[in-house]
Amino acid sequence: MTERKLPPRKTPDDKGSQEASPTDETTKDSRTPAKEVPMGPNTQSTNESQNGLPQPNDDLLEKIKWAKECVKNNPKAAAALGLTAGGLTVVAAPALLTGPVLSFMGFGSTHGGIVGGSFAAAIQGMMGNVVAGSWFATATSAAMGGYGVPVIAAVGQGVGAAAAVAGGAYATKELRKEQADKEGEGEGKDEGGDGPKGFRR
Repeated sequence: MTERKLPPRKTPDDKGSQEASPTDETTKDSRTPAKEVPMGPNTQSTNESQNGLPQPNDDLLEKIKWAKECVKNNPKAAAALGLTAGGLTVVAAPALLTGPVLSFMGFGSTHGGIVGGSFAAAIQGMMGNVVAGSWFATATSAAMGGYGVPVIAAVGQGVGAAAAVAGGAYATKELRKEQADKEGEGEGKDEGGDGPKGFRR
């Protein structure tokens, strides 16, 4: 009988001596492609990134929706908060109030300080001679940038502070009233479950 010769077994050392296939070489030399990132709610799509338009933030949209709902549900409180914000702005920059008011009344910054045919001109005609240090003289000086500027600014700040306090108090009152109404509705639902609505045992 003839003996069969088996092919030699491959050892781990022989693996390194094997020639790499063309596919292996191209895989090693070529760069691996970037992994695809899954699209999330805040991730820009391809078209949006080409247009260069920023994607809106979900948190910002939620806050805007919440603010709109608050204004819609309680417009009085929203108006009061607006008055508070306006009053605080006038306290910080009183010229925003005093300048337009003086100009509307007819106190100008030109020579003479009084605009002809205005409300201030009519008051001056009734007063006759203007006494130095009076409110009219102070307003005229403030419009022309004189000694009356800090006085009128202080008056404007006082008006702004009063508006801010009044607006804040009214807004707090309205918000508390709304909260009490919500709590009352919740209690009415709980108590009126077994019997007629509003019936208390």
